[in-house]
Amino acid sequence: MLDEKEGGDVVVWGIPVITADNGRRIWPDEIKAMAVKKIEAGTKIVTVAKEIGANESLVAKWARAELPELPRRGRPQGKTVSQGKSPQFVEVMAPSEPVRATRQTGAADAAACQIRIGDAEISLRGDFPAEQLAEILRAVRASQ
Repeated sequence: MLDEKEGGDVVVWGIPVITADNGRRIWPDEIKAMAVKKIEAGTKIVTVAKEIGANESLVAKWARAELPELPRRGRPQGKTVSQGKSPQFVEVMAPSEPVRATRQTGAADAAACQIRIGDAEISLRGDFPAEQLAEILRAVRASQ
């Protein structure tokens, strides 16, 4: 529970929390210990942080300092290499001759188009330069 006092100081769970001149709160060890106990009992870090008016990452830092087994958010659970499994390696062999890159068909070919203006018909590849197409279209329109 957070009670706002005059001058930026607050009272959390009946314990005064001083606000330094730079605006940061100086959290007493007693509040840190109480927060960790709540987290250890199953209360979510975010819930404790909101209750005392602290940043969630700060409360998580307190909890991890006292509860190293506490899982970190976004980290995979389960065994890791450092927990007893040895790393597995797979041999990778490069080809003896360089592989030539081949042109992929599909995207550029699928984007090919045909343009009809009057009697003129123009067929283009999908990768045809736009500037040249604009010149051709101006010439065809001018001739009609």
